Order: sequence, then structure tokens, then C-alpha cells
Amino acid sequence: MFYIASVPNSRYQVVDHPVVKTFESWPKEWEVSLEVKFANTVNGNWTNILHFTTGSNGGSYGSRNPAIFVCPNSHKLQICAAVNNDWNWNVVTDELPVDKWIKIYISQGRISAQKYNFNVKVDDAETVNMTNEAPMSFNNVKVYAPDPWHFAADVEIRDLQTSGETHIGK
Repeated sequence: MFYIASVPNSRYQVVDHPVVKTFESWPKEWEVSLEVKFANTVNGNWTNILHFTTGSNGGSYGSRNPAIFVCPNSHKLQICAAVNNDWNWNVVTDELPVDKWIKIYISQGRISAQKYNFNVKVDDAETVNMTNEAPMSFNNVKVYAPDPWHFAADVEIRDLQTSGETHIGK
């Protein structure tokens, strides 16, 4: 497990395009959670908060697994992942409040020998609960906060955690 700003009330302003972490292996079963707080401003472009990728912005399975964007001119999140052979499967949230910490939880867990459950929760409300019949593990997964292909979202994040690491400390 790795943490970013995991100390209560500590914050990370999304401003650059740093590689936060590189996973040698990203398994089929994983969890990503964080808290996000929107500023009062909106941007006319797609902006990014967090992006787990095998190397590119998109176009291949694993290039967004997961990724969290802010939709243009809104405080709506688009949460993307590699689900059911769609490299850019996504869900868009309703408009979210500003100046409030919002919990985001995205996970994929095994439910039978070949089936995995993909789940998204926003402020503990289940947004997505579906079967992913094409789960994959990926190698050399980079975590960006935000990614280098989009403008940075005008948000703060805290308590970014993942259980996807299989080689802790490497």
C-alpha cells in the first residue's frame, strides 16, 4: 500500500505532472481511494486529477486504469477504467459541491474464478457495481497526479491510497 498526503488534514494541490509512483505490476484486484475538494472555478477544457497508465493517454487497454477527469465547465467527475474490453469505459458523476472534501473509491475485486467486480463509490454512494469479464494485470503502471496530457484540475486531493502494489518498497 502506498499513501500520498495520508496524514489527516494534509493536502496536495494538483498543479504539475509528476509521476507519483510506478508499479512494476498492477494486479487484476486493486483499490484506489482519495478525497477531492473542488475550488469554486471551472475550466472550459477537460482537466485531470489522477491517471494510472501503462504509458499513454489512451487508446489501449490499461492506458486508463483508473483515471479521474473533470468534465469541461463543471464540477462533474469522469471516472475511467479498463472494463469489459473497453480501454475508456467511464461513468460521469452528477455535479459535485465545491469547498467540500468528497471521498472517491474505485476498486476491482474477484467474485469467481474468471469474473471480477468493478465498483465506484462517490461519498459512500455506490455509483457503479458491475462485472468486468475482461480483467487484466498490467506491467510498469505509472501514476500521475495529474497526467501530462491534460490541464491540472483546480482541486486539492488528500489521502490517496491504493492496495494494488504487489512489490511494496521496490
